[in-house]
Amino acid sequence: MIFKHGWWRHTDDLSDVLHERPDNRNDARIGFHHRLENDREQALRDNTLTLYFRNMGANDQPFIDAVSDHFDAQADAIEATLPDTASLTGNKRNMISAEYDITPDKYDDFFAAYIAALEEGFTDLVVNNPKLIAILDDIYTDAVAEVYDTQITMNPQQN
Repeated sequence: MIFKHGWWRHTDDLSDVLHERPDNRNDARIGFHHRLENDREQALRDNTLTLYFRNMGANDQPFIDAVSDHFDAQADAIEATLPDTASLTGNKRNMISAEYDITPDKYDDFFAAYIAALEEGFTDLVVNNPKLIAILDDIYTDAVAEVYDTQITMNPQQN
């Protein structure tokens, strides 16, 4: 998982930004993820890394629904920010999917090629895409306000 600072909070104290899973699993989080283990067949067969933007399944159902609703309301704006490698999925959990070529012939081993593809995806979707991150910040803060009746702010400079 790759989280922007502030996209993972404890629902008992939403001012508390998390950097690891709380013991009671009461968290509200969104983020980017890749799963070589789950996507191993595709990665090995097609030399393709899939990077997702995810509304986490462990979130409270009302929070999942609120993030999904706010995301859907911003779908056109989100789609306009996406690189050619990415698309909206229409799924409530894995909401954006982006695919990147894994090029093992250019690296010492498959893992190094995988990390290079991950770096490319992170650069496309996060580093060089402040408009997308700003929209996702708004979606997250609006969902927190709606579900938990708590106003939070994001620091756009802190990723």
